[in-house]
Amino acid sequence: MAELGEGGVTANLEMTEGGAPCIAIAGELDFSNAEGVRTVVDEALANDPEELVFDLEKLSFMDSSGIAVLVHASNHARVLLRRPTPIVLRVIEVTGLTGTFTVAE
Repeated sequence: MAELGEGGVTANLEMTEGGAPCIAIAGELDFSNAEGVRTVVDEALANDPEELVFDLEKLSFMDSSGIAVLVHASNHARVLLRRPTPIVLRVIEVTGLTGTFTVAE
């Protein structure tokens, strides 16, 4: 897992059993570390996958910078958000982006 920025966020890129890239994000995703997470996202998108999975089970906070990272990913692949925490899910709902991502709890 890569430690990114001062906010204590980690982002780990792996492959799902189905072969889709999966990025597990833990900690707090905000302006201080979003660019590092976006670098991991770009690495996952390098092979032009149809779907990109984000495991958000351990993501405790996300601001608009984190939303921007997810929207960037959705411009290149179908985005599946797996196990988002209630606070992260609320941010996605408030921004009106629930139709942009597939959410699996």
